Amino acid sequence: MEEGKRSRIWRMTATTSFIIVLIVAAFFVIRIMTDNPTRGIWSSTDSDLTLSINSLRSVTLSWPDSDSLSEMTVKMNSEINRGEQLISFEADEKSARRAIKNARDPDMVRADLSVMSGTFSYEIAGRTMTLTDPDSGDSLTFEKTD
Repeated sequence: MEEGKRSRIWRMTATTSFIIVLIVAAFFVIRIMTDNPTRGIWSSTDSDLTLSINSLRSVTLSWPDSDSLSEMTVKMNSEINRGEQLISFEADEKSARRAIKNARDPDMVRADLSVMSGTFSYEIAGRTMTLTDPDSGDSLTFEKTD
C-alpha cells in the first residue's frame, strides 16, 4: 500500500510540475510575440525631441532639454507592424493645437510634428533606435534613456 501511495504522489507532483512549466513557457512566448520593441523613453541625437513610447498605441513627444519648450508635450497615436518593422505616428489634433498655441516657439513644435508624422521603418540596435522614412530615406536616430 505504501508503494502505491508514493507512486500516486509522484505522478501528481510530476503532472503539477509539467503544467506549471507549460504555463510559464506560454507566458513568455505570448509576451515575446506581443511586446512592443520600441517601448521606452528615446531622446533624439539631433535635437531636443524626446519620444515616450508607453504602449502599442500611445506616444508622447516632449522637449525636456529645450529652454522654450521644456513644459510642452504632444500626445500622438501610433501603430506598429513588428513583422515589417514599421511604426506610424499621427499627432492627436487637440493636443497638437494646444501645444502650438501655448508654445513660446510654435514653429519648432510644428516642425517636429511634421517630421514625426508618418510611417517609418525602425531598427533597434542595443540602445539606439533609427527611424527611416521609406519614401525619402531620411533617418532619425534616438538613444534610449530609461
